[in-house]
Amino acid sequence: MKRLLNLLPFLLLGGLCSGQLTNDGGTIVIQAGATLYVESDVINNIVGANTGTITVNGELEIQGHLTNNATMTTSTGSLVKFSGNENSNVKSNGAVIENLQMAKNGANGRVTLTDSLTVKTNLDFQPSSVDSINHLVIGTKSLILSQQATTITDPTSRDYIEANAAGKVQKTTTANATFMFPIGDATKYSPVTANYTGTGYSSANVAANVVASTHPNKPTDGTDFIARYWNVDETGVTDYDATLTGEYAAADVTGTSSKVMGATQPDMSGGMTVADWTFTGSDNGANLVKADVTGSADLTGFNFFG
Repeated sequence: MKRLLNLLPFLLLGGLCSGQLTNDGGTIVIQAGATLYVESDVINNIVGANTGTITVNGELEIQGHLTNNATMTTSTGSLVKFSGNENSNVKSNGAVIENLQMAKNGANGRVTLTDSLTVKTNLDFQPSSVDSINHLVIGTKSLILSQQATTITDPTSRDYIEANAAGKVQKTTTANATFMFPIGDATKYSPVTANYTGTGYSSANVAANVVASTHPNKPTDGTDFIARYWNVDETGVTDYDATLTGEYAAADVTGTSSKVMGATQPDMSGGMTVADWTFTGSDNGANLVKADVTGSADLTGFNFFG
């Protein structure tokens, strides 16, 4: 017989699972208004013909890893929260997280994706103290923010999405908008904002990551430059135009910061060369580069050359 574990509100309010919670083919329901607090890992499995099911209508707070090998659903108003002093991994197995909160303690506040993850409504950074570090590390995976996820709550120079590998933060979009991607590398926060317009949107998204090194196509006579660039891609937007603004760290600069201006070239997949750079932005502010683009592009900064 399939094991059924139906956790009602009066059991879950202030409820605690002190060890690892493993669901081997059963059903766990966290009712609205209830909290299930797990001090270690949550593992959801398929055993034989029985598919483990976790339904989050309230709050699921995890200090360890979340490994979903079966079925997990989250409803409107629900929350999945990562807390505690240790790093965590997340395997979603295609589950959509309604609201995801990063609330780690201390200097080990990293939650790493082991597969791509979709957040439907809000990604919320709420560290337990001002000294805590909260990084959502995407690595080679995608963090997909749905159409409803119009903002990300309270990113800071210590609390942000670590997106400095092949994976990108992908924002689903259906209309003209401005979206700030709160991304950075392992040690430096370097968000990029896309203010984009188009005449049509079909399965559209804008996606971004950052590389903490000098752009490989920087011209040699660009002597004042930053060792950082952003990949900002778009798909499904007709007549796409965007103004991109990237924020870099003072330590990224070689030469004179005031001489660095926004420079872009189309997506490098086409085999771009140093001759393909354009300078179309307005003046840069302190530690900012800004430029206009008409498609997927790399954004960086250096002094005008030639």
